[in-house]
Amino acid sequence: MQQVCESFIHSFIRDSQPQSPVGVNDSQVKAELHNLIKSHNNNTCAECGSKDPEWASLTLGVFICIDCSGTHRALGAHISSVRSTLYDLWTPEQLQAMKKIGNKKANEYWEKNVPSTRTKPAPQSDIEEKKEWIFSKYI
Repeated sequence: MQQVCESFIHSFIRDSQPQSPVGVNDSQVKAELHNLIKSHNNNTCAECGSKDPEWASLTLGVFICIDCSGTHRALGAHISSVRSTLYDLWTPEQLQAMKKIGNKKANEYWEKNVPSTRTKPAPQSDIEEKKEWIFSKYI
């Protein structure tokens, strides 16, 4: 089952590679991205629950806050390729990949790997607590 899920996620990653010209940043893509973030399942950080995340992991399909984005970058781009939802350029293919996964599906899959002794951090948790959670979730 785990291999099937990993294959499913890797196919989204592969399919989300830019096929449009580099630098596509039209207002329609940004508007759709903004609406996706405002949806119920994506309006909080996938890691700590902070409201209105402004960052995303393209490879994992989650929306994250600024604090958690730093730890995601520390995982390495081969695990979590982090982009700003406000300032970076997004292709239509990247947007579609985020629509297919999102926080709810990603968390249902990845949080199964977290040891039961670890608790999910809150928005006010310190960076070290968030880092431990993220590393135990994805590595």
